Amino acid sequence: MTETEVGYGIVGAGRLAQAIARRLAQAGVAPGLISSRRAERAHALAAELGWAVAPDPAHLLERSRVTLLCAQDTLLAPLVEELRQGGQLSDRIVAHCAGIQGLSLLAPLRGRGCALGVFHPLAPFPDGDPASFDNSFASVEADPEARTELLELARLLGCRVIEMDGVDRPLYHAAAVFAGVLPVLLEQIAERLGAASGSGSELTTALRALHLASARNVQRLGPELGLSGPQQRHDTATVRVHLAALDRVDPELAQLYSSIQSAARLVPADRAGAGG
Repeated sequence: MTETEVGYGIVGAGRLAQAIARRLAQAGVAPGLISSRRAERAHALAAELGWAVAPDPAHLLERSRVTLLCAQDTLLAPLVEELRQGGQLSDRIVAHCAGIQGLSLLAPLRGRGCALGVFHPLAPFPDGDPASFDNSFASVEADPEARTELLELARLLGCRVIEMDGVDRPLYHAAAVFAGVLPVLLEQIAERLGAASGSGSELTTALRALHLASARNVQRLGPELGLSGPQQRHDTATVRVHLAALDRVDPELAQLYSSIQSAARLVPADRAGAGG
């Protein structure tokens, strides 16, 4: 790097960008550059970490050894079109963080001499807390010239790496949503139903503990052996009672519950016939 270059530049100042920048700062990485359409967010994050704010993404790309595009998925294509304008660059790596997109999205930047990558953290980032990287994975797809830098980024963030060349991106990303997003939505529904049952706030605490216990069982046993409850033992009578109760609260929840039971029928019943 020259005296005017930085190691990392981040386009975006949302929750993922905040978590990445904060974790890099915690790891002792030299201050980098931030650019965002939300100028107030960019300046607040830069002030917090001692980074600098670039006037626009093009300026950030020209000054950063590694540029991470943390913009919303729908904004990436126009952002790439903006960045493709300009002179030839050397020793520049550009990676986006969208799990549903591959390297092809960034292909126009090869014309400027950039090596390309995809760096998709498999972790939730509800509030920009870098602790979300703890015990997490990141999927990486990269040009050979970008691979080492992205593996080093994962090390700095505290992620283990899955290299994901040539995967079906929409299916991969849908799998990540099922594992990381839908369980949270289901917990919201569970707590809504708990309140509708007439129970007190202690049930909310108990339901969250149950949510965590189920996740631990998946980690310990896998989803097949970790499954319990009426669907696992094919207790159709209990399921019918549940559906009737849910229909009184919200027919759409009854339909959702029924769909989940249908999916669960693919899992073998408990051969031991144990209750639960």
